[in-house]
Amino acid sequence: MRVWFEFGDTGRDAHVELPAVPREGEGVLWITEGEDPDDGTVLEHSKEYRVRQVHWTIPQRPSMAATAEDPPIIRVRLELMTEADKSPSVRRG
Repeated sequence: MRVWFEFGDTGRDAHVELPAVPREGEGVLWITEGEDPDDGTVLEHSKEYRVRQVHWTIPQRPSMAATAEDPPIIRVRLELMTEADKSPSVRRG
């Protein structure tokens, strides 16, 4: 299913296909790749987020059933985790 993520720290959003939707309070590790402008090396960046809110919008259809052509809209709002938020097993250092 397609999930729209809203990032509280950047104000940006992104959508991805996932087999399941993260639940409120769960942690999400977001990994992005970028290219070093000097030497072209691919760099991987990661940030850890906590799911602040999950909002489902179900299409208004007479049958009230979502179809492949009319799937639910799932919006997940994320907040950046601080070091204090992370569990000891997740902390890096």
